[in-house]
Amino acid sequence: MHSQHPNLIPCTRTLSNTLSDPHNSSKSLSLVQRITTTIVFQILLISRFLLPYLGFLFAYLCCWEQEHKLAQKAVKGVGRWSGQILRFLLTAWWLQSVMGGIHLGIMEGVGLMAVREMGGDGDGSVEMEGFNDKGKFHRG
Repeated sequence: MHSQHPNLIPCTRTLSNTLSDPHNSSKSLSLVQRITTTIVFQILLISRFLLPYLGFLFAYLCCWEQEHKLAQKAVKGVGRWSGQILRFLLTAWWLQSVMGGIHLGIMEGVGLMAVREMGGDGDGSVEMEGFNDKGKFHRG
């Protein structure tokens, strides 16, 4: 076994020595580092064991998908659903724009009629009633 993988045993010994001897100043690790190292090491060991089974599962799922065409059906359903949402959003945006334009047109028309009633001569120098910059109310 040492002739096939000469670095396997020393690496394991180094890891176990580092984890078990926290007083070694050159290789001392914090508690978080030791826990993280242990977790990563265990995950790698487990994944090494499960990798062949995951390959079989992936191959089975690919065959099952080709037979049932589930992804194709899901894409079609999402396409129809997103198309309906897009149409709704565009309609709402269009209605908001139209209603905003109507609102602004009415406000400008009412403002223009108010200016004419107050005797504006068209040169833009119309004084309207309201609050001045000091917060006092005045009449035009």
